[in-house]
Amino acid sequence: MDEAVLVRQGNYSYASYRVFHAAVQRAQAALADTSASTATLRSAGESLTGMIAALAIDEGGPRVLEGEQSDEWSGGDLKNEANSGSGNLGGVRDGAWIQYKNLVFDVAPTTLAIRYASKYSPDGTPSSLQVRAGTPDGPVVGEALLPGTGSWGNWVTTHAEITDPEALVQARDVTFVFHAPDGQEDRYGNIDFGVFRQELDRAHAVAGSGTATQAEVDAQARALRLAYEQLVPRARLALEHTVAQADSLDADRYTKKSWAALTHALESAKATLADPAASDALLTRAEAALVKALAGLKMKPA
Repeated sequence: MDEAVLVRQGNYSYASYRVFHAAVQRAQAALADTSASTATLRSAGESLTGMIAALAIDEGGPRVLEGEQSDEWSGGDLKNEANSGSGNLGGVRDGAWIQYKNLVFDVAPTTLAIRYASKYSPDGTPSSLQVRAGTPDGPVVGEALLPGTGSWGNWVTTHAEITDPEALVQARDVTFVFHAPDGQEDRYGNIDFGVFRQELDRAHAVAGSGTATQAEVDAQARALRLAYEQLVPRARLALEHTVAQADSLDADRYTKKSWAALTHALESAKATLADPAASDALLTRAEAALVKALAGLKMKPA
């Protein structure tokens, strides 16, 4: 607890630090409650340990914005749902919004792709999505019409143009505001600022230039790497990050039994990552097992 209260957001992602900070507050409240039971204190401690392990470094750059992993949302009927091993945002009704914070674009995005499903007919009145720079009432920098897809299981992807890329870059936060006819509900999988093709074309241009400096080559290589990362399945990226967290821990600080459980989960996770054909379901299960082992780590007595 003494170390946890010293942690500041710094380079940690907004979402992971927000959850961690809430765990710190719960642990502080439990410690301050002189009538708290041993079970309550143990639960608060285990929760805090798990949230420490889940702190994620925010590397910036383009990213796929998963519907079920927003940093803020309007609440109401919105809910995160499971969908074939990944996830989506359900209960999306007129006026609902989700927000993503601290986005860093090396290149101003000019388009985005929206993956969604709706049980309503394609011939009916379409829903729509507004892209706003910053807050839910910020300037509109993009908009897309979203006709019905006829079934919850019929997922489609549509695209929208970003009309003011610079406003989005300057705001660093982006909010998606949903509009739908009365009573209509939609589901969203992810919203992707697709810049990979743009960066690949630029990389080819730099590589083919006889006058490009090393600094220009390095900068374009980094931009291409960041753009490529949004093409990697989310389940694989999540497992890679959790494996890196586990690898950074010091075995001498934890009990043998809890460390043995972590070692077993970590070896299994690494084996799954080594399989290029591993499905999202396998990757997700491996990450869940590793997160559970991290949360179960017990510190050695002082």
